[in-house]
Amino acid sequence: MVFCLIAILLGLWISFLNWYCFYLTFIKKEKSPSWIPFLAGIFLFIGLYFLPGYPTRKIAWVSFLIDWGSIPGVGHTIFYHIKRIWLQSIFTRRRLKAKQKGGALADAAGDEQKK
Repeated sequence: MVFCLIAILLGLWISFLNWYCFYLTFIKKEKSPSWIPFLAGIFLFIGLYFLPGYPTRKIAWVSFLIDWGSIPGVGHTIFYHIKRIWLQSIFTRRRLKAKQKGGALADAAGDEQKK
């Protein structure tokens, strides 16, 4: 029982730190330390799953939803990188097409890259 409570408290603390990183990055728009993927979710899951005498086994999986470092943070990271790759490919294709036509867009893009 003591092990479970320690795991829950440690998981809550790390989850709080992960959400604080979210707050600094997305709300206050400041630099923040990096968040810790899955660690808080794992500690919370272990603590809730093995807690004796309590019916928390059925909801232990929720720990991966409430921690920013678990499913929400990893989902955001995947979405961000897919969006970044997609936008880079669109702009790269446009730049190449403009360069092939010899348009001013290609010259302007080349001047911006040199700066």
